[in-house]
Amino acid sequence: MHQNQTPAVTNQWLYLYGGSIFLISWALQGLAIATTSDINSDAAELWLVGTMLVPAFVTIGFLVMNKSLRGRILWKPTRNIFGLVLAAVLVPTLIAFVVLAILQHFGYGVSGWFTFATSGVNISGGPYLLGSGQQSWALFALNILVTAIFYSFLNAIPAAGEEFAWRGFLQGLLVERFGTLKALTLLGFIWSMWHLPAQLAGYNYPEYPIVGSLLISPLELIATSFFFGLGDTEK
Repeated sequence: MHQNQTPAVTNQWLYLYGGSIFLISWALQGLAIATTSDINSDAAELWLVGTMLVPAFVTIGFLVMNKSLRGRILWKPTRNIFGLVLAAVLVPTLIAFVVLAILQHFGYGVSGWFTFATSGVNISGGPYLLGSGQQSWALFALNILVTAIFYSFLNAIPAAGEEFAWRGFLQGLLVERFGTLKALTLLGFIWSMWHLPAQLAGYNYPEYPIVGSLLISPLELIATSFFFGLGDTEK
């Protein structure tokens, strides 16, 4: 992990920093819920994109007020392009389909868009760039990959607002205090709870918002936190 000579960060400072991110982010999500008819609508999406930029703006604000903390920024492009694509696109996509398979296997839910069979997959909905309908497994896999890459790049700018704060700044502070295992677990949980109002309103898990928000999302983002964060903590 990167070492520096900057002063220690107090608990009070961390609470103020984290509280500011949550207060503003939850307020924007609340506005998305209150002013639109559907949290998954285009109108709500504008509020949610703004929410994704909040962690970066709050972090920049705190760094402007406290110049000594600028040395704590750990966010540097250390991975090659293949590693970035793997981390940002393939892993979350794989996690999503593994979660879907587990839920369907145990009868907790069914997919509204995919019908799986030995011969292939029938796609009945969704913004898939290579079309819908009956597809072979090879075409389905390519369709998912192309669509995931396209929307990942489209989402890259607002997502960078999150990552600048989570991995770039807060991760290093938490590792200092708690060690790698506890820090990455806590960071994943914080990341999940940061989405809480929108997810309880039906974003990501419209049919099972409570289970999705309080169980699936924390497990998924804690796992993703370890994948994203371990390489940086070892430097």
